[in-house]
Amino acid sequence: HAHIRRTSVCDQGSREVLDGAGMAGMGDAQSKLGRAASVLSFKVMDVLEAARAIEALHDGGLRVLHLEVGEPSGGAPQAALAAARTALDGPSAALGYTPARGLPELRRALTAHYVERYGGCVVPWARIHVTTGSSAGLVLACAAAFEIGDAVGVARTTYPCYRNTLTALGCETVPLVGGLHPFKDGAAELRATAAARAEAGLRPLAGVILATPANPTGAAFTAEQMADLVATARELGVRLISDETYQGLTYGDRSLDVSAVQYGGAPPASSADAEAFATGEWLPGGPIVVGSFSKYHSMTGWRVGWLVAPPELDGAVERLQQNLSICAPSLSQIAALAALTSAEASVELDARADAYSRSRAKVLATLKRIGVDESQVAPADGAFYVYADLSDALRARAARRSVQGETAPLDTETLCKALLTQTRVALTPGTDFEAPGAPEGLRRLRVSYAGPEADVAEALDRIEKWWML
Repeated sequence: HAHIRRTSVCDQGSREVLDGAGMAGMGDAQSKLGRAASVLSFKVMDVLEAARAIEALHDGGLRVLHLEVGEPSGGAPQAALAAARTALDGPSAALGYTPARGLPELRRALTAHYVERYGGCVVPWARIHVTTGSSAGLVLACAAAFEIGDAVGVARTTYPCYRNTLTALGCETVPLVGGLHPFKDGAAELRATAAARAEAGLRPLAGVILATPANPTGAAFTAEQMADLVATARELGVRLISDETYQGLTYGDRSLDVSAVQYGGAPPASSADAEAFATGEWLPGGPIVVGSFSKYHSMTGWRVGWLVAPPELDGAVERLQQNLSICAPSLSQIAALAALTSAEASVELDARADAYSRSRAKVLATLKRIGVDESQVAPADGAFYVYADLSDALRARAARRSVQGETAPLDTETLCKALLTQTRVALTPGTDFEAPGAPEGLRRLRVSYAGPEADVAEALDRIEKWWML
């Protein structure tokens, strides 16, 4: 029934405007733009814009090195580029609209991907929707699952677009509370938050959005943690959206490469033929899983991802896709299919993941040398980020500088501005990832090591030399 209710949200919103203000309210542009006006900027893009402005000076100074953006530097794998060229040289009709759910061959390949990657876990290809990047997948998931006014939980430290998307859709964003293991205790935090809201007489949570591996922390769930999270969400009647954009990028402990699809109630694999499960049913109330070709597959600008929908929301997701974007770009889907199925692409992309791993080690070592204790660094299990609290290290540096009669940054926003102007290294302050006004935002910082290995090493060298002044 949830998907039936969602089809009326636009009408509901229109009725609320008309009922509240009458026909005269039709001209009240301010009230109609209220939610959009309250959406905050994505600060990492503001940092990128400032860095680009410095690059545009062409002043002969050091080139800007980018540790602020989570964008792989290598571009799409060669197999994807070759498939795109072939499609561009072929019949023009081949690049027309695809079904709203996406190319059937790409969806079947994603089913085979889950079977291979997760030990026989079957995701029916009929439940897979190809989306215009994981960002569009997130919008589709939230629009299909939630009503205006619904309370939706997010991690206290999280990707800011979760909060902003929920705000735009008229939902209440609820930071999760509790948990014994920072950044990794999703099930315990979900239980604690649900209990706290019940005790306070607040509206119960309708959903929760969590990621593994997560941006900005890099933290990834273990299999036990993911199983507990999926079971807890189902028990509490909370819709889980599992953002798995960084799937395939975990380091050291391969057991951290998990997916909510393993616990969604899919039928066990009993055949090598994925087609046999085209109409297989998951248990109702299961997770929505969001995936992407942007990160592991290095296809950011191609804007292609996917969404795995539980059966009761499947039709709503398709109808929303039909109306909001029709389909993901056909050329991008063709390229994504090659990136997913080519053995050569896998070798190429795994080599890049190895480079990320080496850069990760360099970031962690540099932070330690400038005085950041390991206890102040989030579990950098995966993705290509290190997230750290620099407050103690900043105070120590400021004290050292004060002896010399000079001042030094005491918060990460000021630090990021100083590093960009003085060393031409771009970084993102924690204010982008913490709740607005939360004090942690000015203490924490995200380092992205998604760029070329040599650039990351040079950027870290510049930071360390500046820090030791």
